[in-house]
Amino acid sequence: MIFNSLFRGLAFLSLCVASINLSSCHKDSNGDNQSGTTNPTDCKPGDDFYTYANAEWLKSLEGTESKVWRGYIYDIASASNAKVQSIQESMPEIKALQQAGANLEKNLEASMLLVEEVVKDLLSDATTKEDAYVAFGKAIRLGIPSIATLHTAVCDDNTLGYYFMPPTPEQASMTGVHSAAETNHHMISKRLSRYAQSSRSGKTTIDYILEGIGLDPKYYLYDETSTEIEDTLEEIDTKDLLNNIGEAVLKELLCYCSDEYANQYSGGVTKTVQEYVNKSLENDLGYFISYYFSQIYNTDSAEPAFNTLGNELIESFRKRLENNQWLSPVTQQAAIEKLNYMGKLYGTPKKWPVSDMLQLKGELLVADMLDIKESRYNIIESLLGKSITEYLPIYYMFFSPFETLYSYTTNAFYDAAFNTFYVMPSYMIEPAYTTDMDECKFYAIWGSVIGHEITHGFDQYGANYDKNGEENNWWTESDAAKFAELNANCVANISSHEILPGIKANGKQTVREDVADLGGFNIAYDLWVSKLKERGVKGDELKEMKKTFFLYFATTYREKKPIEDIIISAERDSHSAGHIRINSVVQQIDDWYELFDVVEGDALYLAPEKRITIW
Repeated sequence: MIFNSLFRGLAFLSLCVASINLSSCHKDSNGDNQSGTTNPTDCKPGDDFYTYANAEWLKSLEGTESKVWRGYIYDIASASNAKVQSIQESMPEIKALQQAGANLEKNLEASMLLVEEVVKDLLSDATTKEDAYVAFGKAIRLGIPSIATLHTAVCDDNTLGYYFMPPTPEQASMTGVHSAAETNHHMISKRLSRYAQSSRSGKTTIDYILEGIGLDPKYYLYDETSTEIEDTLEEIDTKDLLNNIGEAVLKELLCYCSDEYANQYSGGVTKTVQEYVNKSLENDLGYFISYYFSQIYNTDSAEPAFNTLGNELIESFRKRLENNQWLSPVTQQAAIEKLNYMGKLYGTPKKWPVSDMLQLKGELLVADMLDIKESRYNIIESLLGKSITEYLPIYYMFFSPFETLYSYTTNAFYDAAFNTFYVMPSYMIEPAYTTDMDECKFYAIWGSVIGHEITHGFDQYGANYDKNGEENNWWTESDAAKFAELNANCVANISSHEILPGIKANGKQTVREDVADLGGFNIAYDLWVSKLKERGVKGDELKEMKKTFFLYFATTYREKKPIEDIIISAERDSHSAGHIRINSVVQQIDDWYELFDVVEGDALYLAPEKRITIW
């Protein structure tokens, strides 16, 4: 995975620290890179290729003290975020929410009456334990996270189904309701079995819960989490269970009625209703924002170019596998077979299960939020029983092994469970791509990015999955040992680089992405050189066009961040710092030494026998 457009998950420090130039070309007497004040335009490529190639860009940012992350991918993400913000500002759904929010105080009494009515309807005539289970299911459908959350997943027949998970301890503690199970079970890359009612005598706890949820039970996917929920609910006294359900629903919905309630019932996590709405906005409206985004920023015109590039990269990798020197024939053939089966997804979803957007009233905020949550179930219901291959981009909006991936997310990724890579729309529209984009730049940047994702099918994680996305060992014992050795070499090399002066990189943390970076470059560079030679390019012209490829590649991961964010990324990010992603790759490539006159004694120089080739 390359990048998440919304910069979520980072706890930015409030201290204002100036952005710095990550690399410099000052060398000490031993030839090691040191951070200094050398002008980037004076940099030798063999000492720091990242700075050499990005000299003008780095110089243009000197003296800036901004908390905004800058760089090729980050700039694309910022543009995408601006597009999304513009869409949100014009969305009738959000305008309705704003209108309802502006009248909170005036409508407080009516809002509270509605909440009371919802709770009353939920629990009316509920006296038995079975009634409580039905009410539990109804609360799930209302979208009460402290009860449980509903997810979509893949059935073992490759169609879509649903399951529900108990709340995390954090969700449960927000309302004080009993957690159905103190577990944050997340079913990643896993095929589940359908729930078979006919195999049971009489209605079970799950049957009653599913009755309350109101989705077709035949699409429910049953696993050990379901058993945890059943066991826990059955142990709770009926009266206590009903009280807990009512209290959880009451607290959740009152958070949409006034700032006082939002602050009180969120445990002080949110101070206002607006904050509370904002926290759920993307999760509840992400599908609709994606739909609008895809209508405005359609990628149909870009898809032929990306599809051709993807096919060419697959062929380029196939040739590398056929010429591989360290795999046995058995593993080599299995790798080629997996590559041949690899799926490719580009751009905007082709099928939208629901295209009739919400029509909110804009009167009572709590009523509109209930309608929004119900619409989510309508979309999920429309997906049930459908082939996953037809609706994979929509599936990623409701369940993803990585994160929720809406159409406006700036990302490209590989999913081992489906042996498929996906280039998302933001990488296929301006400013990331235009139809008149320089061909070399296209192959260097997007060839390396897509090649990176293809290589993830053969990294330490992806290599555990076969051509069908099933967890399966297709390696001989000796090949697996050699693969581990090559990965260890990569770890050692990355760990020799500095993120900041005195702070070494953590190769163990980033090895999967580092292997994908190197593999992606090799695949794309082989492809570019072969295209040039097929066109009859040779001599100095060939040399210059090869050099141009390297220089464009070096812009892909350039970045400038405040120091505190660099440190946070170093602790948490699975990717190496931008300058390391460039320097650690080019120093493995034989052509680079000849093209840029890199010699022994240069900081990035590696002896031929120490250069790493995995894929």
